[in-house]
Amino acid sequence: MKATIAVLPGDGIGPEIIAEAVAVLRLIEQRHGHSFDMPEALPDAKTFSDDDLERIEAEMREIVKANQPFVRSEMSMAEAKELFAEAIHAASPRSDN
Repeated sequence: MKATIAVLPGDGIGPEIIAEAVAVLRLIEQRHGHSFDMPEALPDAKTFSDDDLERIEAEMREIVKANQPFVRSEMSMAEAKELFAEAIHAASPRSDN
């Protein structure tokens, strides 16, 4: 799989979290043959405008109106690792094809 993922270290999450996420994606590249282009900006060096943010907010309001359940759960580190491993396996190209 080849994908482009915009990396925005100053997006309010925290640069240390973004750095760890990039490290995980690099590991996925190595172990599963994926390829990620991760520029530290939006494509064409665009930024979010007020119009973009209004559009995103409107879309989020529609999602909330759909009244889909949001479930928060806590798990042990072992459970989280197992869940992550299952997600990686499910996203990996199948070797039996």
